[in-house]
Amino acid sequence: MTYVKITGGKMEIGNGAGIQAAGSDEPDRDGLSPKELLEAAVALCVVKSVRAVLERDGVEYDPDEIGAEAVAMKEEGVTNRFSKLDVRLKLPSHLDETYRRKLLVIAERACTIGNTIRSGAAVTTELA
Repeated sequence: MTYVKITGGKMEIGNGAGIQAAGSDEPDRDGLSPKELLEAAVALCVVKSVRAVLERDGVEYDPDEIGAEAVAMKEEGVTNRFSKLDVRLKLPSHLDETYRRKLLVIAERACTIGNTIRSGAAVTTELA
């Protein structure tokens, strides 16, 4: 479970281990906005999926050479949802092109967050 609470006027995001990040109502402020957290969740999931495949395949790699950037975009005139998430995946340079393409496909298929968004998961909200 993840929680969000406001303490002393600051938004805190955490899990069972405690506060992990600061939240913000607006992008580019102190803390991550909901849009940035969504982007981070997708990028982190893709990186996690790629690392799992590399380890499964016994491929040696420098973890610093793996990364992802995600950008969530809205359709013009739509204010309450994102219509597209683009993820750019950085892979170790020593991997051949065929294997890099394979990793891209596997990462997209294996990422639970991307699959959840793609499938339109139901979101329910209730009083605590």
